[in-house]
Amino acid sequence: MSQAWKSFELRCAKKLSLWLTDGACDNALVRTPVSGGWPTKHAAGDITANDDVDVPEKERQCAKAFSRLFVVECKRRKGVNGGWTLEQLVTAKKHPIIEWWKETTELANRLACKRMMIITKGVRGKPFVVFGDDEMRFLKKHIIPSEEGSEYTYPAHVLFSLPWLNEKLWAFSFNDFLKQTSWIFPRERA
Repeated sequence: MSQAWKSFELRCAKKLSLWLTDGACDNALVRTPVSGGWPTKHAAGDITANDDVDVPEKERQCAKAFSRLFVVECKRRKGVNGGWTLEQLVTAKKHPIIEWWKETTELANRLACKRMMIITKGVRGKPFVVFGDDEMRFLKKHIIPSEEGSEYTYPAHVLFSLPWLNEKLWAFSFNDFLKQTSWIFPRERA
């Protein structure tokens, strides 16, 4: 595994940690050392909860709850001119994201009751987060606007309709998604 790939996974784990903990902790989630999970700890995906005692208990429990709910896969691939845009993802005739979703679905099914999240980025492109219909229903129930009184309108784009799964894949700008939403499950907001 290249250093760039590991760096991308580390950055995603840090950003998701800050999102989960309202900025309180940047290491509640960590890059899974072995792709596919730690067999002894039953972790799955590229990012999992950090069991380190240096992580405050409240943030550690929040990360564990998130890791029980989501399989997070990070996919960094070279695209057109080193990156790709959301429009290229939507209009591409053949893109690896469909294969990635199949693999992530198989992993989630093996683990039972897991939802999926794919964070993807070109070498020089901006990252996107991809969810399916089930994840979108969950997110609409468990995320709130970051600013009091503002309304989050889900600026997502349908990437693909997957007849074999009877669902659609949705893509968000990863950074915009993290800025415009807050995780409210399972912890309570003050």
